[in-house]
Amino acid sequence: MRELLRNAWLGWQNYTEDGKLAALLLASLLFLWFRRERILQRSFLRYVLLMTVCCIFPVTSVLLMLYQTKFYDYPWIWSLVPVTPVIAWGITEFLTEETIASGESTGKSKKKAGSSLTLRSACLFALASVLVLLCGSLGQPVWDVEKEQTQRAQCELLFTYLPVRIEGAPLYLWGPREVMEYARVIDGSVRLIYGRNMWDEALNAYSYDVYSEQTRGLYLQMCSLEKTGQFLMDDEGAEAIEPQEAFAAAVDSGVNCIVLPDGLTPEVLSSIEGILGSRAVAVENYYVIIP
Repeated sequence: MRELLRNAWLGWQNYTEDGKLAALLLASLLFLWFRRERILQRSFLRYVLLMTVCCIFPVTSVLLMLYQTKFYDYPWIWSLVPVTPVIAWGITEFLTEETIASGESTGKSKKKAGSSLTLRSACLFALASVLVLLCGSLGQPVWDVEKEQTQRAQCELLFTYLPVRIEGAPLYLWGPREVMEYARVIDGSVRLIYGRNMWDEALNAYSYDVYSEQTRGLYLQMCSLEKTGQFLMDDEGAEAIEPQEAFAAAVDSGVNCIVLPDGLTPEVLSSIEGILGSRAVAVENYYVIIP
């Protein structure tokens, strides 16, 4: 429930960072509301306004996520709002209004025409301001491209040293997140103990399958080794498992190659070597152990 509330609280901010659709929707609704007396689809407009408000405010967005069986992430509740049709509707109504106003202004005095033009310009400026202020990063991806390129280059060098098969079996890998992300991009024959949907839960949107608690514990141990260079003990996290149990479980599941981050302390690295009964080999910015 705490994670659900957090997703709802940060949901609108994250949603608007993805592009201009949310801002265009609000601009269209603002324009349609001010001219609601001239449109016939008032019930539809009220529905869209109500659902938009419910999706934006955290309390009501939590209820909507609960309605969707707590399965979907925040952006999915926006499927209840016909975003694209409403934007198209608002733009069409605005262009129609401008066309009619331009036709009427030809028969009016210059003073009245100028006043009408000033009012329309102010309205257009207000809508444009809402669009610019609320469209977040303007759709630009928020990530460090240089860091991503460096990580991929390091992983490509790492895989040039890794064997394709070990004792006749395909490479079955367990390693840090960036290695797991690029493994099958670099070599499609590599098998992974878990995939990207372990840390990117949105990829599970249409599946009720979940990883076991043991596999989740393996992931948490590797995350701890990446961030702190130390093991995560079972009293530090509800899903954590003991280091010896984690590495034994990985080997029992068929893992024949383990990649470790280079930030490990000598004590932790020696402990892992003792658990697996194999020596670690330094390759690029990682340690590689063949159990």
